[in-house]
Amino acid sequence: MRQLVLGGVRSGKSRYAESLAKEVGLPVTYIATARAGDDEMQQRIQQHQAYRPSDTGSG
Repeated sequence: MRQLVLGGVRSGKSRYAESLAKEVGLPVTYIATARAGDDEMQQRIQQHQAYRPSDTGSG
C-alpha cells in the first residue's frame, strides 16, 4: 500500500501517516523536504527524527 499524505507545516501529517500504517502493520518511509535554515528548524527536525518509530525508513 502506498499513500501520500499532504498538508501544511505542523499539520500532523507524520503522525497521521504513522497511525494509518500502524493500523495495517506496515512500515513507514519518510520523505522530508524541509531544510534546516535556522536553529529553530534544526531543532524541530532533530525532534521529529527522534520521535520516529524504529522500523521506519527515511528519504
